[in-house]
Amino acid sequence: MNLKPLLIALLLCAHPVYGQDNTQFAYWGDYSGSLPPEYAWDYRVTFLENRQAEVRYCKGYSNDAPGCATAKFRLSKRKFAQLMAALTPLEAELNANPAQDDPDPPIGGGAVYGKLTMNGNDVPLYAFSIGDSAARVAEVLDLLRQFTPQSAINSAKNKAKQP
Repeated sequence: MNLKPLLIALLLCAHPVYGQDNTQFAYWGDYSGSLPPEYAWDYRVTFLENRQAEVRYCKGYSNDAPGCATAKFRLSKRKFAQLMAALTPLEAELNANPAQDDPDPPIGGGAVYGKLTMNGNDVPLYAFSIGDSAARVAEVLDLLRQFTPQSAINSAKNKAKQP
């Protein structure tokens, strides 16, 4: 029996490029709220299971380039492990005891929001959580912000062109 094709297939699957999972497990975003286009902005930071992440920054109310631009970064293995170790219990708590969204949110102002997609669960991180869920959501959003380099946000912001 010729094992060469099987060996090649196994090596390709084990290779880091081919074995990486590009699945999104978390994102968070921030936006300016209702402002005239020359002052409005929003951005979203997406984290992938392969340790890659991306910032998409948009100026005005643009949805495409040149008003929107991206910057990528990668978490080290150590930082990724730290993030996952910190997120896992927070996700479990929010999944078991979901956050409550404000049924009457403020109008016009900016906010920070996000979502976790872990362990087969989608856990919303509402911009205007209420009750005890507000502190739990804020803890997760703060953690995601801590693992986002300000330089990546600035890079995407500087590439985006004002409409």
